[in-house]
Amino acid sequence: MKNYWPQYLAATTATLSLAIAGSHVGWTSPSLPYLKSKESHLEVTSDSASWIASFYLLGSIPGNLLAAFIVDRYGRKSCLLTASIPLFIGWVLIIIAWNPYVLYLSRFISGIGQGVVYVVCPMYIGEIADKKIRGRLGSLIKLMVTLGELYAHAIGPFVSYKYLAYSCAIIPVLFFVSFLWMPESPFYLLMRQNRVGASKCLRKLGRYENDDKLDEVLDQMTKAVVKDMNDKGHFWDLFDTSGNRKAVVISFGLQVILQFSGIAAIESYTQEMIDHSDANVSSGIAVIILSVLQLIAGFGAAAFVDKIGRRPLLLLTTFLAGITLLISGVAVSLANLWASLLAFIVSKMYQVIADNFGIYVSFFLFSGSCFIGIVFIFFFVPETSGKSLMEIQEELNCGKKKNKIKISKDLNVNIITI
Repeated sequence: MKNYWPQYLAATTATLSLAIAGSHVGWTSPSLPYLKSKESHLEVTSDSASWIASFYLLGSIPGNLLAAFIVDRYGRKSCLLTASIPLFIGWVLIIIAWNPYVLYLSRFISGIGQGVVYVVCPMYIGEIADKKIRGRLGSLIKLMVTLGELYAHAIGPFVSYKYLAYSCAIIPVLFFVSFLWMPESPFYLLMRQNRVGASKCLRKLGRYENDDKLDEVLDQMTKAVVKDMNDKGHFWDLFDTSGNRKAVVISFGLQVILQFSGIAAIESYTQEMIDHSDANVSSGIAVIILSVLQLIAGFGAAAFVDKIGRRPLLLLTTFLAGITLLISGVAVSLANLWASLLAFIVSKMYQVIADNFGIYVSFFLFSGSCFIGIVFIFFFVPETSGKSLMEIQEELNCGKKKNKIKISKDLNVNIITI
């Protein structure tokens, strides 16, 4: 019987880095209305507010590129710990900001940290997790982002601007202190030809039932690492095989669906949207309720993802999101929301468009993106529940039918041999 709790502990502490990112995303909802108000200690216009919201997403672009260069050189653990530094510095700059340009800098620097953790954290979890619980551990990624948003949303309406930043600055400290004691990815250690270190990591993570099983897992990992290191990657390799091309289409397609659902604009301007509506509940409380519902949905996904699979959850949640946004576009047509393209454009252009146009068309477009996403997920996104990373690669490159034929042939050969 495997002991999974060390993997849950490592994944939970690792994804605290994403809770930091979530708190930066959630910070704008209670803070932007204050910064644009007459009570603000800074002179922030609507245009400045849109830059404050979007510079964080813009900073994640160089963060993503930076992660690609450093993750294999310095390791997953070191990269995550290092990424907490710009995420912490962002809060310091928010506290001491004396004009909007300091806030621009703060958000951009924090965005770099987010870009790194968004690349490295899923990689770390995928490499430490047993395939039977990889889906549940992977669900912690979005769950922790939502928890970070809820943290900022829940505190923001009841404390001052600076106390909110002080409260959020605690999370990177907590992450650094807790994750410092977690093991490195065994894949990375094998890349550095440190089999002994990888063996120790697997023991700490409970990734074995006995010594023979441990050696078997290490041998499988070593083969995968050797294959990856021998196949030196180039940009054009993304399109070299049908499996790679399919993976790229799936990855880009899911991101288009996610971002065109308007998530960046909604997360950044939630409180303002509710302020402009005719809701009878205060905007601060409404935002907290929304975040709690997101958190509950995240726990639900974590609990069921390995039982019912990724595709059914993607199809169901995309359909529900489409229905919700369609209803919202009818119900709050007097409010102000427009969004276009992906995260940075959606976040930046929201304020500009909201000052000149209505909200209902945006929600119709967001809804349409979700319904298109259902078709995309159904036809292109494979099920990965209970499959190893190697099995997923084989399915992407060979397809289900070819895999079934190959397995049948192998079984026939084994029967003949016996």
